[in-house]
Amino acid sequence: MSASRIQAKLFLTGSGSVDPDALIEVFHEWIQRDRVADVLIDVADYRHVHQGPAVLLIGHTSDFGLDLAEGRAGLIHTSKRRSGDEAEPLRGVLAKLLQIAHLLEAEQALGPIRFGTSEILVRHLDGLAIAQGDSARAQAGDRLREMGRLLYGDEFEVEAVGSSAAYPAFVLRSSAPSLSTLPSLIERLVGG
Repeated sequence: MSASRIQAKLFLTGSGSVDPDALIEVFHEWIQRDRVADVLIDVADYRHVHQGPAVLLIGHTSDFGLDLAEGRAGLIHTSKRRSGDEAEPLRGVLAKLLQIAHLLEAEQALGPIRFGTSEILVRHLDGLAIAQGDSARAQAGDRLREMGRLLYGDEFEVEAVGSSAAYPAFVLRSSAPSLSTLPSLIERLVGG
């Protein structure tokens, strides 16, 4: 059995930041205009939570938001349940993350923001559905390595982070970041 609740984070580049008030307005507009292929429900402001999710766009199958955890701002995508007959949930999560990042970069209301393409943090929130014990990290790591090869060829590494075997987390890093743009990574996942 594989996990369906997966969270992925794409970090903002350099000292980039997003104005939370502007992001709230953008997310409300997305709800009104059906900009995302999901049933979008609401926008939540969690700026009061230290190093947590500052702003969340709540959807039926997924949540998206500005996350300040790890002391680094970035876009998070949390898959709450599988959508349709998605064979590989991790691939779908990464594709949506990259697509939303691309949409946010194009939003003039947010100013010039850029997301890095060389580092993706992935957390498996259904650790018990993956497996028990040490095999959870191995299985989740193997899936992420498959996605790494698809995204970056042979120029990547996967590093396990955290200590929870029940909820494994990994960082996928490319050693050739200048070769990867958001559109090229999206094409590799969606078209590959």
